Amino acid sequence: MLKHRLVRYYLERVISTFAVFFVTISAIFVLWRLLPGNPILAYVTAMQQQYSYYSPEMLRVIDNYKKTFNLEGDLLTQYINFIRELFLHGNLGPSFLRFPKPAQELIAEAIPWTIGLLALSTAIAWALGVTIGGLVGWLREKRVATVLYAMSVFLSQVPSYMMAVILVLFFGYIWAILPFQGAYSPALKPGLYLEFIVDVIRHGILPALSIIVVNLFGWILSTRSLVVSIMGEDYLTFAEAKGLRKFRIFKRYIMRSSLLPQITALGMQLGFTVNGSVLIESIFLYPGIGRLLTLAITYKDYNVINGCIILSSGLVLFANLLLELVYPLIDPRIERW
Repeated sequence: MLKHRLVRYYLERVISTFAVFFVTISAIFVLWRLLPGNPILAYVTAMQQQYSYYSPEMLRVIDNYKKTFNLEGDLLTQYINFIRELFLHGNLGPSFLRFPKPAQELIAEAIPWTIGLLALSTAIAWALGVTIGGLVGWLREKRVATVLYAMSVFLSQVPSYMMAVILVLFFGYIWAILPFQGAYSPALKPGLYLEFIVDVIRHGILPALSIIVVNLFGWILSTRSLVVSIMGEDYLTFAEAKGLRKFRIFKRYIMRSSLLPQITALGMQLGFTVNGSVLIESIFLYPGIGRLLTLAITYKDYNVINGCIILSSGLVLFANLLLELVYPLIDPRIERW
């Protein structure tokens, strides 16, 4: 009986996640199509104005472009074609920015940069923040803990893009010791060799720091609050009465009890990685998903926009689903079935 309830629980979570994902894809498609303006017509008009000519063949060119970019017919026809190509062939269509290159190839090229920058930075900030926050909560009466808490309250409210501007100002302009544009030097050819790897790391320091510094103090605050609330539990008093060492109590009881909600928050924040990359990657001209999405919105590249937002939504939903499925394994007190 328990096994059947477990299978039912997993099926419900998976089906509901895919249903929400499908509705999200449909809403994204419809909303962007309802916005005023036609990128194909704007492109052809600009070309006519630039070269000061007009040809009856332009109408045929426009019709061909509409067919190629799935802008032909009414909204329902475009939607059916889009869903069929997406789910049957995994095809988002060609990119308007880099025609005839498929939109999914552009996204695939940008994903490693975003994951390497934001996911790694978020994980580092989480690990440091949870550790320091636990110590600040445990030693909350010490002067060092008080100073760190005050710093965290202030710095956690600074937006990551503001921190990015400050870092660029000091390390990029005033001291000029770190690069602040792009992911690597244009003179280098991408590849797995030492000079290129070191150059990529140098270019990633400032954008990574702008994420780590702000998120770090946010994790310190939240972990400290959890630890302080746990400190008054009866099982800790019982552990002290048994004669357990204080650091053992902190490591085995306090930190383990505070990890569950922090793991949940980490999973959700990693799911929102793509969303948080837009401003950071735009400031540093970093070739990730956020930068690609900004350019696609500017030029109304529908296929790339759809792909970026679908990827972002899918990551959030997948992170939430994974947490729902793993929760009972992390904490047996949670009875899901």
